[in-house]
Amino acid sequence: MSSSSSARSSDVSSAERAASAFVGYALGAVVVVPLDRWKTLMQVAAQRGEKVHALVVGRHMASQGIRGIYQGAYPHMLIAPFTVLYYSVYDELMQRQVFGSSPFAPLGAAVCARTLETTLRMPLELVRTQMQAATGTLSFRECIGSLRSEPPRAWFRGYIPTLMRDVPFSAIYWGSYEQAKQKLSIPEEWFPNPGARTFVQGFTCGALAGMVAALSTTPTDVIKTVRQHQVQAGMSPGYREILNYLFHQPRCAFAGVGPRLVRIPLGLATMMSGIEATRWAFEQRRLRQIHGADLLDGSRERVPSQTVQPE
Repeated sequence: MSSSSSARSSDVSSAERAASAFVGYALGAVVVVPLDRWKTLMQVAAQRGEKVHALVVGRHMASQGIRGIYQGAYPHMLIAPFTVLYYSVYDELMQRQVFGSSPFAPLGAAVCARTLETTLRMPLELVRTQMQAATGTLSFRECIGSLRSEPPRAWFRGYIPTLMRDVPFSAIYWGSYEQAKQKLSIPEEWFPNPGARTFVQGFTCGALAGMVAALSTTPTDVIKTVRQHQVQAGMSPGYREILNYLFHQPRCAFAGVGPRLVRIPLGLATMMSGIEATRWAFEQRRLRQIHGADLLDGSRERVPSQTVQPE
């Protein structure tokens, strides 16, 4: 049995699950935020009809310094509680076997968890996309200020394509991840330390599953980005116009696929290795506490009772 499977079968508290998800999300953010902005700028340029090489976009970001490279990091970290909720709901559904123990159980759990999380996260997702799509520097406060004058419906701009992207992505990702985790075993000869094996297994399975899911959902990611950026620019295209444009320009449907295939597998690999390693650490601490209590009880049983003799 893999270390991840054993972690799921054990009693994991809600606090430990949330802490594991936050650690994984924070580690992944270091990798994800620059690549996410790189991908978004390429998609916006492709929609404008500009042929921009990925290296040119990268140099443009680098010229803006750390602030430009990590533009959008603040709303990205504000999304952390929603990611913790998403992972907690998914893991709870899997532990309780709400969808049974079939290979399709991760798909059902992922669809339910992601739909709930996306609905709650959507306003911050809009802010993050607008900040990343800006060619110059755009602060979080400026972005929020521009949205305050708009009706509440505007805060859910791009909600449908986001669902079309994230829900299938989650179903494909978790289905692939659980299958890879069952079939991939890290040899003990390579990594004698069980914690290191858990880390490497989570990293490898996360990368493989992320690559499959990212490639499958790139067109819906382009639709979401184009819709949010055009409305921000004062245009209000319908999804039919966007789909018609992508139909006649099929290469644009996979704009930014290069950065996306780097960003998502690498980001999810980092996140899942952090989650699995943190859960393993919690499990080891619990086992040490139980083992220590058993040793203490055993020592008490071995100590003979002493009776006080009267003088």
